[in-house]
Amino acid sequence: MWLQRTSLVLKYCQPALNGRISWAVCSCKRLLSTEDDVSALGDKLNFPLTREDGSDNVSHNDEKLPSVTRILQATQPVESALALLAWKRKMIAKLGEKGFAEMQKKTLEAGSACHSAIEQYLNGDVIDDIIVPESSEKLWSSVKPILKDVDKIEMVEGKCFHPHLKYYGFVDCVATYCGNLCVIDWKTSKRTVTKLNYCYDDPLQVAAYAGAVNCNLSPDKQVKQGVVVKIYHQGNPATALVMNEFTLEYYWRQWLRRLAAYNSLQDSTSL
Repeated sequence: MWLQRTSLVLKYCQPALNGRISWAVCSCKRLLSTEDDVSALGDKLNFPLTREDGSDNVSHNDEKLPSVTRILQATQPVESALALLAWKRKMIAKLGEKGFAEMQKKTLEAGSACHSAIEQYLNGDVIDDIIVPESSEKLWSSVKPILKDVDKIEMVEGKCFHPHLKYYGFVDCVATYCGNLCVIDWKTSKRTVTKLNYCYDDPLQVAAYAGAVNCNLSPDKQVKQGVVVKIYHQGNPATALVMNEFTLEYYWRQWLRRLAAYNSLQDSTSL
């Protein structure tokens, strides 16, 4: 079914966008060719999210490992790529190339300032003493109610790697949220999001980080839950989309498939 749906998208949407999605289509075609291949990767597709053994002493050189972001971008479903490009095309038509670039710059700057404020708070600063630029005030107002439920900080803006599955990433936060140890990812948004399945690859990113973090935590202190926090530019209260143990496990399995597809793509391009 997935193959049929993607084939239809490729057939009918590529001409409509005048070749602007050629990179996404090529990537998708390579990904399609790997669907039968991933079943041969057996052990990696069944790799556990958590571990029950002792310390992990596997040596590594993470400088040559692919990042979680790179892996997800390279294996992005074609429907997601089309949606992103259609939105970009619409905004450029509305604002012009220069206006769109300026809007993107301001959005990124506001998000970065909000992330810095969150980091200050998690590192011990008093929340009322934290000052953000005017462009980030609504974002900061949006996320502050969520922060009161975050404590027992384990990691803030930290680098993590998976020594067995060979990838790395930068996790926003590992802490206790509402009493449960979680990987927490802060995401700014201009639209209200109330369900994980509207978050594109955000849940997979959290799952990937959780798996990597667990390799460096003791067996009795494993991350089994995750949270995607949507912080709104309009200033309305942020949404904490909690991934319980079963949901995180589901997205971990989806992440393993994307990782397997990425590895197969790398193998095919190196031939």
